Amino acid sequence: VAVAVWVVVFIQYYTTLSLSVGFIDSGELATAAHTLGIAHPTGYPLFTIMGRLFSIIPISDEVIIRLNLFSAILTSTASVVFYFFMIELLRNLKKVDRNRVMIAAGISTLFLAFSKTFWFQGVAIEVYSLHVLLICTVLLLFVKGVKTDEARWWLLFAFVVGMAFTNHLTTV
Repeated sequence: VAVAVWVVVFIQYYTTLSLSVGFIDSGELATAAHTLGIAHPTGYPLFTIMGRLFSIIPISDEVIIRLNLFSAILTSTASVVFYFFMIELLRNLKKVDRNRVMIAAGISTLFLAFSKTFWFQGVAIEVYSLHVLLICTVLLLFVKGVKTDEARWWLLFAFVVGMAFTNHLTTV
């Protein structure tokens, strides 16, 4: 189901992918990522480094298309992480079988992935595509940490929160 969710979401984002510079900061962020420059404060270091690595992959002649595709991949992956987060939350419900949990998690994930705000992050370069991936991961790791109280989940949680802080201050 998770793979199907990723494929469906990615295909939709890919078919509606912006072929140019999008709205607000996308031109500035694309330039900063491609040249390893510094975008407006806070500079978004994690996003810039990851964007730079993706911008040099020869999958398109246009850098902006490569970076817009980077956003589509990140946001599609965030959808899958959100799917697993929903499964963790729904598993605690009494008298709900595994199939219903997977269906409910899948439907809620598709609602999120195809919401206007989430979709917008998936089709044009913006720091929020990485941010939604990191925040969904933080939520998943937090729930796993609370459920199991295993140190590995708490350590991963702390690491990803730290990574999220290098991307955007709304992590607070």
